[in-house]
Amino acid sequence: MKTTDANFTRSISTAIICLAVWCLGLQTAAAQYDTRGSGYQAKLPNIMVVPYINEQTDVSPSDLRAHIDASPMLQLALSKVKESFSLNGYPTVDFIGLLRSQRNTGMAQAYRGATTNPIIKMMQSSKADIFVYVTPRIIRDGSTSQAIVMLDAQDAYTRESFANANFTSDSFMTSDTVRLVSMALDNISRNFFGQIEERFADLVASGRTIVAHLYVKEGCEMSFYDSFGETGDDLGTLLNYYLAENAYHGTGEVNSIEDYYIDMSFKIPIYEESSGRPIPKTYAMSMLRKFLRGVLPAEYKIGKTDTNGAQIDIYIEDNAEL
Repeated sequence: MKTTDANFTRSISTAIICLAVWCLGLQTAAAQYDTRGSGYQAKLPNIMVVPYINEQTDVSPSDLRAHIDASPMLQLALSKVKESFSLNGYPTVDFIGLLRSQRNTGMAQAYRGATTNPIIKMMQSSKADIFVYVTPRIIRDGSTSQAIVMLDAQDAYTRESFANANFTSDSFMTSDTVRLVSMALDNISRNFFGQIEERFADLVASGRTIVAHLYVKEGCEMSFYDSFGETGDDLGTLLNYYLAENAYHGTGEVNSIEDYYIDMSFKIPIYEESSGRPIPKTYAMSMLRKFLRGVLPAEYKIGKTDTNGAQIDIYIEDNAEL
């Protein structure tokens, strides 16, 4: 009997120890899940849901507002897709609100003469990581109608497609296009969001590719093959050294160099490592400006600069102040 009691006591003790270890494991796992969960939420991309825009067409913000206002079907599609992303935990940027805020003429005047479509320029100035283009269509077959809504999620910088899908309603004998579009968007699958999350996670891990072009302004006598900095190397060589140390994961290089032109590409992070905050869109330009200020002779300076998504253009010119 004593042996049985001892065995029972040992079994209870062992069970208690195992339970304690298991609970500790649960607490640790929960803590890790909270950390991952918070980080995961922080690393979900900012989404801007937008109508399809022909970038080759010079459409003003007021024209696009009028187009959306005249289409209840499009209004519903934009609103419901944005709501779907919000319900799945994504932070969203309000495209319609941003568009309506551009009622003052000052904003429209600022876009005049720009080489980029004014709507695209407005979108690029937002904090969106991904643009989700929405195109609703109604297919009529005799007396029945069916809605098809095409979604295309693209990187806001590079325009690389992260995910695309068509969602359809059943066919009905109705002229209520808004209802048909709503029914089609009831079919948005979790797989669509999963594709975006997977591609964005890859982007966070590898970094975003920036393409930069340096030009010597016409009339400036500088050549990129001149001697620069303390080492006297040409600018392409110095850039390769700089990118090896400062590009994300050391991934960057000068692809080609001529007397008056340099083409390079390099990676930048998506988030700051220390704080987890998103890297500002000025980050890549600031990197290059800092480098150039450190190596350009006093008689030259950085002139015109332009950023268009993941592409940067920088012109070097004479320093007229000297």
